[in-house]
Amino acid sequence: MDIVRPLPLGDQIAAVLRREIITGAMGSDTAIREEVLAERFSVSRGPIRDALKQLETERLVERAGRSYTVIGITDADIDEIY
Repeated sequence: MDIVRPLPLGDQIAAVLRREIITGAMGSDTAIREEVLAERFSVSRGPIRDALKQLETERLVERAGRSYTVIGITDADIDEIY
């Protein structure tokens, strides 16, 4: 029997934010603050940090001091993803 485990909170939040960035709901140069996202998702800042680090690795956001900024996504990036 296979046991299905839910994704960690950071991965779940990263998926939501990734979708918002890719669809344009969260536009380029949008500032992202951990405390605002923590409140939005009703979680501590730990899972938010995990999500933002993951998105930074994917080059969707970049660290800007104590916050992050959405880099944005181009049509070429979308083609590469799909």
